[in-house]
Amino acid sequence: MSVNATFQKLCDIVAASSGISKAPKIFPPVLNASDLPCAIVIPGPAEWNEQANALYRQVRTYIIRVYVKPVALGKGVDEGVQACFGPMNALGNTFLHNLTLDNTVDEVMQPMSDSGIKGDLEYASVPYHGFEFQIQVKEKST
Repeated sequence: MSVNATFQKLCDIVAASSGISKAPKIFPPVLNASDLPCAIVIPGPAEWNEQANALYRQVRTYIIRVYVKPVALGKGVDEGVQACFGPMNALGNTFLHNLTLDNTVDEVMQPMSDSGIKGDLEYASVPYHGFEFQIQVKEKST
């Protein structure tokens, strides 16, 4: 599978996760309130190798940044923090229960990691409460 195909599939799966309003396939110039929590999927670094004669694989880290609530909005800091719990838990469970991304990759490698709740996740110069997931995807290279 290509990086683009995996990216597209990840956007679909993340968008369907409970508590995520949107996971756009094109990076928006700004995040609208109606789109929050919004997940931005970023293809990160990868390792490429030949596992056997003519069997090529890559293990790529995909970064999923979830922007939940602008820091400047809400009733104090805690409202933004509290709003992160549900989507963070749901997204972790989404990946744990779909380790092949609907049979499109070899595997989502374990363990997966998240950043915990952050209050300094910026998008278009606006700080958000949110979190970041990092997953490693092993797949055949095309």
